[in-house]
Amino acid sequence: MCKFSASSSALATKPAEALIRLVMCALPAVTLMQQGVAMSAVAALFLGFIDGYARRWGAYTSRSFVADSEGLKIAFGFHAEVIPWGSVLGIQTWHHFNRIDYVAVHHLRAGRIDVATCVSRYAEDELRAFVHACADHVRAGASRPRMTVAGLSERCVYLPLLRRLVEDVALAVLVGTVIGAVGWSFLFGLLAASQSAVVAAARYTVRTTRFVQKNGLWLVDGLESRPLRAIPRALRLWVRCLDAVTASDSFGS
Repeated sequence: MCKFSASSSALATKPAEALIRLVMCALPAVTLMQQGVAMSAVAALFLGFIDGYARRWGAYTSRSFVADSEGLKIAFGFHAEVIPWGSVLGIQTWHHFNRIDYVAVHHLRAGRIDVATCVSRYAEDELRAFVHACADHVRAGASRPRMTVAGLSERCVYLPLLRRLVEDVALAVLVGTVIGAVGWSFLFGLLAASQSAVVAAARYTVRTTRFVQKNGLWLVDGLESRPLRAIPRALRLWVRCLDAVTASDSFGS
């Protein structure tokens, strides 16, 4: 069994993210009364960028991942579910500044692609061990290495982004109702929320990408004449672990 879980410092970021979000939705409209339209628009764009950046590196959906023989156990708050290894499509990892380790597991759920994420700090060794354990289980049940990475075209990706945008605009309008500037609050809220969504969405490709390995090379599935010149950075750990398991199996046979 191998586990990767959100650290206590990661859990503590939730209140800070909520505060950033509130400021993003409220401050531009409040600034309008003191500084005018231009300064409010600048504030909306700046705060939207800060909020999107915080979402990109701090927001996560899962409390922990556990890899064992039964499957990948994903803990969501007070409940958990087990994903069969045959439904795990790929794992992306990022090692960010300030020792933040972020992981996104792409998997099938009720016939649709879904993405579960988790973040920790000072957990690079834990993350590597977890990804290698996942690769070991996935490779054991697959005749040919494959991986799939969800893009913005997938419902699991675009729907949370859209829902969050609508919520942020609604919160900005609520603030505008209180201060008597509903119209401007809507415009600034839409500007800030859109900026935040764009920054948060920058992690994903537009379309879902499927990769397959052939003769030791990774190719975009369906474009076998075009092998990848370089593995995307976020997939390199997953590919290295899959290749290591494949090499170990070949040596053992």
